[in-house]
Parts: sequence; structure tokens; C-alpha cells
Amino acid sequence: MKLSKSLIEILKAKSHGLTIAYLTTASFGGKPNVLPLPFTDVVEDELILFPDLFAQKTKVNLNENIHASISIFNDATNIQTVIEGTADVIQWGHPSRFKLFGLEAGAVLERWGDWDETVEAILEASEESARPSVYAQRGVIVFRPEKIVEVNQ
Repeated sequence: MKLSKSLIEILKAKSHGLTIAYLTTASFGGKPNVLPLPFTDVVEDELILFPDLFAQKTKVNLNENIHASISIFNDATNIQTVIEGTADVIQWGHPSRFKLFGLEAGAVLERWGDWDETVEAILEASEESARPSVYAQRGVIVFRPEKIVEVNQ
């Protein structure tokens, strides 16, 4: 499912205001976990990427149940969106040709940086840019949207 240009701009933090995406997963037994993530990326206008920064409960839930949802709010546009879909994780250690939702692990991990990079680089990013060009993380959570609901405008 292709995402709208305005939603992509919000997700990539290129629009004005602060955007936080809340990734919600649930275990096989229905126990939920919500992970707030201020940094996202969009690939091919249809896959949303999140850094795996110690997202242990999220990864456990995704191992049991790939269905997930994202709630997004941007304070400048006052637009609230809920996206339902499926998700999984590309981790360091996957073969570079491993594919998830059509994405090659090597290309995604190269785009997002190596865990050996210091987390301080993220913390030291200026408030003005607030979004580092490359992230330090353990892997990348890949979310494939299936249904989009605009809550309000």
C-alpha cells in the first residue's frame, strides 16, 4: 500500500513540528506493547522503518504475532493517523541478501548505519536538525501498512 506524500513527509520528519510514531505490537496471548519512536524512514513509499534501539518486548511480540499498528501524531499539522499492518525485524547478523517484505537486509542496514557507531551521535544531534543522518541501532523494524485511518484533521 503506497503512502501519501504528506504522510511520508510527516514520518520522515520533513514537515514542521514534532512527529512521534507509536508502534503497537501484541504477543500471541494478546499482551500489548507500545514503543514510541521519534525517528522513522520510508522506503519505496510503502514500507516504514524504525530503529531497533533495545526494543526487546517489541521483538518478542513480533516473533509471536506479526500484526502491528502505528499511531502517528504531528503537533504542527494536528493530524492523527492510525496505520494497521504487519512488521518484522532485520537484524545485524542477517545475511546481506536476506529479504523482508522485498527489502534486502544489507541495503537497509547500510542505509541505517552500524551498531558500532556511538549512540552519542544521536544524542548530540542539534535540536534544530534533531534527526541524525545515520542511526546507531541493533537492527531495523520494517512495517508494511495494510490499512490507514485518518483520525482527525
